[in-house]
Amino acid sequence: MMAIEKASTSDIQYGFGNPKVDNFIAYGYYLVNSGQLKEGIKAFDAMLTIYPKLVAGRVGRGTAHALSYQFTQAVIDFTFAIELEPKCADAYKRRGQCLAARGDEALALNDFSKALELSPDLDTHFQRAQVYYKLKNWNKAIADFKSMIEFDSKNPNTWNYLGLCYDSIGDCNSSVNAHLKAIELKPDFKESHCNLGYTYRNWGKLGLAFKSFDKALEIDPSYSKAYHLRGFSYFAVGEHFKSISDMAKSAEIDPKHTDSYIMLGVAYHGVGNFRKCIESYDKALKLEPENPVWYQKELALWWQKKLDLPTQQYNIDLDLDAQFKEFWAKRNNWRLLKSYKKQPPLSTSIPDVETRVEPYTTNSPKERLLRFSEYYGNMLHTDSQGYVKNIRQLRMAGLATIQVAQVLRDFWFKNNDNIEPNLSTHPKARQSGKINWRFPFDLVVRWRQISEPNDPVWWVDLLTPEQFKEGFGSHTPMIIGQLHVVRYSPMVKVAFPLMKEGMLTQLNLSEEKQKIVQKATTLTELYNVVGKDFYIATPCESFLYPSTILEGTRITLQKSEPEGFEFSIRTAGTPARWEQYDAEMTSIWNKLTEAVREKPLDMDKVSNLILTFEFFWYNYMPLSRGSAAAGLIVMISMFLAIGIKIDTSIPKDFLLDWEGILRPKAADFIKVVSAWLYPARKPIDINQFDELPPVITTFPTLREMTTVLNLYSQ
Repeated sequence: MMAIEKASTSDIQYGFGNPKVDNFIAYGYYLVNSGQLKEGIKAFDAMLTIYPKLVAGRVGRGTAHALSYQFTQAVIDFTFAIELEPKCADAYKRRGQCLAARGDEALALNDFSKALELSPDLDTHFQRAQVYYKLKNWNKAIADFKSMIEFDSKNPNTWNYLGLCYDSIGDCNSSVNAHLKAIELKPDFKESHCNLGYTYRNWGKLGLAFKSFDKALEIDPSYSKAYHLRGFSYFAVGEHFKSISDMAKSAEIDPKHTDSYIMLGVAYHGVGNFRKCIESYDKALKLEPENPVWYQKELALWWQKKLDLPTQQYNIDLDLDAQFKEFWAKRNNWRLLKSYKKQPPLSTSIPDVETRVEPYTTNSPKERLLRFSEYYGNMLHTDSQGYVKNIRQLRMAGLATIQVAQVLRDFWFKNNDNIEPNLSTHPKARQSGKINWRFPFDLVVRWRQISEPNDPVWWVDLLTPEQFKEGFGSHTPMIIGQLHVVRYSPMVKVAFPLMKEGMLTQLNLSEEKQKIVQKATTLTELYNVVGKDFYIATPCESFLYPSTILEGTRITLQKSEPEGFEFSIRTAGTPARWEQYDAEMTSIWNKLTEAVREKPLDMDKVSNLILTFEFFWYNYMPLSRGSAAAGLIVMISMFLAIGIKIDTSIPKDFLLDWEGILRPKAADFIKVVSAWLYPARKPIDINQFDELPPVITTFPTLREMTTVLNLYSQ
């Protein structure tokens, strides 16, 4: 009796109207609310045996089943309650919670929406927003969180979730503002400080990102996520040793966090500590045996054996199994590999790379190269949203620029066309031992593969013949679902009208559909015209045969659930297309070689040919990734080889590769690039350059190349 007296009938909806029955309903709710779930279910069982159509009894027992994780039984009770009383918002809400808990998100959304229609309340908005968030339907989640803020603008959790959603659609500014509001309401909100840091990192504002991560760790020094994200950000700027420290701390706090072990291994891999690298990869694979990090482990085992060999003695693109490279690039399950033989264990006789390196002696060969290369390396940085300065990549770019320029000067002005065959991946160059257009890129690709072992950078024609035939190639999304990719979404304004133009000329559309395309302003309108995934090919006017139009890239539109599209550029590296572009690059290379040897040198003619070479490289896109950086490095190298320094940075928000990809003619590309580049051409003391020691003999091994990259990470 005392328990029944404690129960209250004041909050009971859809009671019986009989005081005794309603008191017993209240008693059942009391049992459930006090955690006595089995007793509560028994009480409602007894009640519903006598009164099977009692709505409050069905809702009460359903709630007890739900709290006992008996979701199917709970759904049955809530459904019965709804059939008895179709306007019972609480039954819809609670059934929605159960459906969401067992993975029936679509049905759960219907129930939450019905509950809100009947009786709007904050918690139901939150429940529905959570499901939208789980389904990555960020826009609808944002709408719900904003509705909650209209009810209650003082809840920091709502602002935090809103910030997460805005970050997930690429709206960094709104995300930052939402997290700042959450922090204003709750200054010690470590999660929002951490999430704010991650948004700043995605936006490319690393200084602010580190301040936010530091603040989160000041609030909670054992906050694993903050260590992980700060370590990830240190890695993004090339501070590998700081990244190692944070990732190790994250893994120590949360030993089940696979990604911390992966990034710890990748950072150790980058600095040449192969023993710690393999140890970290093994810990990740113990947690997730089929994780694609398996490929990086195999790669590390391969590289370790090459640490002290001259780089001319091997070529990773030729030595590694083609299917291995393809599967890693596509992140396929490694267990499906057919011909690949696993690498042998680490060699105990080969020491790791020294992780603490003293600065090189002033005016020593290595120091002279570093000092000279610094300016040229910094030119790699793109001053645009989402891009960050990675000091290892900038150093890599500077040294690669010098090495390529040295090779080009030997070829152009000393007629030295001999190359080490193992440094080349072009079949004809390997056979003849003579330089061709691809060799400068081979040198850059090697530096890129070493400086960032986390990226599968391969020549597409050296993947499996099957993939090459199918057209495996570069893929860069501007929009993924509802996410506007921070780096590339600004190019939508250029790509969208090109897609419309291509649809009108390349697709067989009726007159009515052509009118729709002409007026279209959204991807939805374009997709509905075709009714399925499709692409259009951008034109690229041939240099070799000016009346011929080559296929540039493919602007692709694909449906992407929920309620979104992938809008991207994809370059198909098919054998036929490959041969066409190989012929184009060869022709331009030969013309450029003739032009640089003419006396007097016609600077504009040579410059136009360099930019033409660059234009076709960007339309070619022959690497699995990294083509943009490789193209820029070779362009700077070519100018340096003729004694020209580009005395300016690339303009803000100017994406050089996209300017080439989305233009039909080299002349169009030259026009927009020359406007800022040609006035910045400044002659250098070429004798000073020629006195520099050769990069290839100054840093002759993987150990030496890794060591010089590590200098910036001390």
